[in-house]
Amino acid sequence: MGTGEESSGAPGNRSPVAKVREQEDAPGSGERAVADRISRQLDRVAAALDRSSLAELVELYRRPRRMLFLSLVSGIFRGVGTAIGFTAVAALVLYFLGRLAALNLPVIGEFVADITRIVERELQMRPGL
Repeated sequence: MGTGEESSGAPGNRSPVAKVREQEDAPGSGERAVADRISRQLDRVAAALDRSSLAELVELYRRPRRMLFLSLVSGIFRGVGTAIGFTAVAALVLYFLGRLAALNLPVIGEFVADITRIVERELQMRPGL
């Protein structure tokens, strides 16, 4: 006497485990399942390669002059963006330092006065300005 699934002769009363076992025993069904899984995996890999624009990257490496041009242009824009960003941040810092100096706080006021003296001394040392 075995489990209930084996003793009942009706084919509609079989458990999912028994159905899978029968499919595994069928000739060629295991290979077909593996082939289907491999096919689905290959479809996913192909879709991922399409999304990653691998062909454009390969084409870029085939044309070194274009790659150099794009690198030059991107470097210029990065440098200009960095300079603009630094200028904006420095302007904000100086603005807030000026506002703090207007409050006549002892530590901040002395710090701003020192910076002012340094800047004035540097400007006096340069006759062209």
